[in-house]
Amino acid sequence: MFKILSNRPWLLAGGGFLFFVTAWVLFLVFATQHQPHVYKRGQEVPAATMAASAAHRQKEQAQQLHATH
Repeated sequence: MFKILSNRPWLLAGGGFLFFVTAWVLFLVFATQHQPHVYKRGQEVPAATMAASAAHRQKEQAQQLHATH
């Protein structure tokens, strides 16, 4: 393996580039398939979602309050 890479160093660079492109494409596919649901204006939002959002907001505010004091 080392002998192949030492005689053809462009294989290492090309392999690294292909790895980067493959990882980027896989990330984009994963990110687009796991997008959060977006509620449009006027669309009814489930009560559980509203409660979870409010709880998360309160937790963030409490953390900011403790961080500043």
